[in-house]
Amino acid sequence: MQTLRYYEREGLIPAIHRDSNGVRDYQKDELYWIHYVQALRNSGVTVASIKKYVGLVQKGSETREQRKQILLEQRQALLKKRAQIDDALKHMDIKLESYDTYVIELENNTKKRISN
Repeated sequence: MQTLRYYEREGLIPAIHRDSNGVRDYQKDELYWIHYVQALRNSGVTVASIKKYVGLVQKGSETREQRKQILLEQRQALLKKRAQIDDALKHMDIKLESYDTYVIELENNTKKRISN
């Protein structure tokens, strides 16, 4: 709930409709925005960039290319991050392939040193 209030306070989602008692009453469009903002955050988009994106959406269709550029830049950042993760996984797999052999050798050498 705190996250939703934060999103609303920061202008990441539109003002939430409230019922006659002042209780937030999330409508379909608002739920769409919440889901979209969460997806952007999960993909690493900064709060500042999301604010910019939302502001551009509110300005209308003439900002379509600017909004697309924000998404393209984030896509590039994700691809770079994925390449880094793939590289790290490759190195981890290499280490794990020889791990048991290495550990057995290390343990045997340690036992030999202790017994001598």
